[in-house]
Amino acid sequence: MKTIIITLAILLAQQAYAKEEFGLESLMDLCPLKSPPAEIVELLTKKEKKDLDLCQQLSHYKKGEIKDFFGAVVVHLNNDGKDDYLVYPRKYCENMFGAHAIPYWIALSSSTGYKIVHSGSTDAITILDTKTSGVKDIVETYGQEEIKYLFTGKMYKLAPSCEKKPALQFHTNIHDSQEAYSIKRQKIPPIPVGNNRLLVTAGGKLTMLDENKKVVWEWGEADFIAAPPIIDSRGTIYGIAYDGFSFALSADGKRKWMRRLNGRANYDQIKLYGDDQYLMLQNLSGYCDKGKSCPNTLEAYQCAKGVPGEDINLLWTVDFPAGADVEVWGKQIFAVTYKKNLVEIQEIEPSAE
Repeated sequence: MKTIIITLAILLAQQAYAKEEFGLESLMDLCPLKSPPAEIVELLTKKEKKDLDLCQQLSHYKKGEIKDFFGAVVVHLNNDGKDDYLVYPRKYCENMFGAHAIPYWIALSSSTGYKIVHSGSTDAITILDTKTSGVKDIVETYGQEEIKYLFTGKMYKLAPSCEKKPALQFHTNIHDSQEAYSIKRQKIPPIPVGNNRLLVTAGGKLTMLDENKKVVWEWGEADFIAAPPIIDSRGTIYGIAYDGFSFALSADGKRKWMRRLNGRANYDQIKLYGDDQYLMLQNLSGYCDKGKSCPNTLEAYQCAKGVPGEDINLLWTVDFPAGADVEVWGKQIFAVTYKKNLVEIQEIEPSAE
């Protein structure tokens, strides 16, 4: 099968854009590096306004430089003779990137102009020569994991074989399974919030109810939420979701940012800690050989205090025992492991980084 592979990590380089940055010499002439057409830039500026505004506030680019923020390569997804585009950011923004996962967008030409028919965050994109609805199929690659998408006539959707199946076994904890994305499905109780409100979690949706149980706001951009959300002293809501996502919402339910881990890593625990900080446990069991136990990574972040983007700056990381729960007592962090006839408790010292 003929394929075109475009490695996003290579495309991100910001210096001399040499042809070899595409990763395959065969793409030198097929995909010359360029900026996307102004029409696509305008579409993406509107679609990603919130993330772009935060990126700008983080001083990654000035307001007048938006035309230079996006890079693109020409791809041909159908037989209409027009150029389509794979678009990516030329500059790093903490709020848009995950661990080794780079955002991208696919713009398809049409009789009425360009349309953004797909967006994602990944390491690499494979464009196949097989087609669905007259448009080429694509595959996202995360390490050794591949996810295929088919065009439906309007947008790209997960191929049937890639859809999440009800038969997938979800274990008590992710470390009990070798499934890369197996993560605990748990019933999360409502969380009391100020002014007699309740934050209700159901699947991938968060709903804020007032004292009369009427909906104040809803947010539902996640697949399903993996653990009880936390709320800092300023009302910012932090949470983790299936497929390695983490997110932050303002007190009125507006998304501040949403990020994704790469490959087989997942977040499966989140806790408030210390002086308005929060902890997230990055579960790495998907990278372990079967039958082996690998340490996970505990990450610490500062909750937002008014400076845009400060709550996505990593403070420190430390190894954390596989199979253990994160417990915070005052300013102490413990790894608690429940076994058949005993409970093991190990104090975790924050990293000095």
